[in-house]
Amino acid sequence: MGRLGYQRYGAQGGDWGATVTTALAIRHPEPLAGIRLNMVTAFPDRAARASHGDLTPQEQAALASGSASPPCTTGTSWIRAVTSPRSSSRRRS
Repeated sequence: MGRLGYQRYGAQGGDWGATVTTALAIRHPEPLAGIRLNMVTAFPDRAARASHGDLTPQEQAALASGSASPPCTTGTSWIRAVTSPRSSSRRRS
């Protein structure tokens, strides 16, 4: 953005753009006036994951399931999953 002449700017992202916008905010916070995310994904940090002992079994299961890749059910992920050439054979079966 600096090359375009902007000293400060805002960034917005959803779906994969939320990940990119978050990374932008972490790596280059100085020029950012703010960010807007409309698909936020967050998981406990390593210290929280290491201290499972104080979680209920249900909370431990929920935390464990978050470590797996989520199903393609939102936004661009879903569109790509149902329109890719590889998915056409899956849709017929």
